[in-house]
Amino acid sequence: YLRWEDHEEHTLSIGFLVRPEEQGKGYATEAARAAIRFALCELNPYQVVATVMPRNVPSVRVIQNAGLVYSHALPEWNRNLYAITNPRRADE
Repeated sequence: YLRWEDHEEHTLSIGFLVRPEEQGKGYATEAARAAIRFALCELNPYQVVATVMPRNVPSVRVIQNAGLVYSHALPEWNRNLYAITNPRRADE
């Protein structure tokens, strides 16, 4: 999914679910890359973010392979925040 998290800050979040029998086939990475590309080009957010549990290594890998980079820990939620800034808006 893509969801507006903060309209004022122009932040979209991305998330995904993959059926167990389809995991490890690259579908999540391919879908995440396509969703991020669509978001950055068509929706024009300042950034796209994802929150991932640190121990969920496959999801961390998907997010990183889709181009998001570690931003900071969210210890109150036991999550890490990953983000990618829209290159067309990086100077804002």
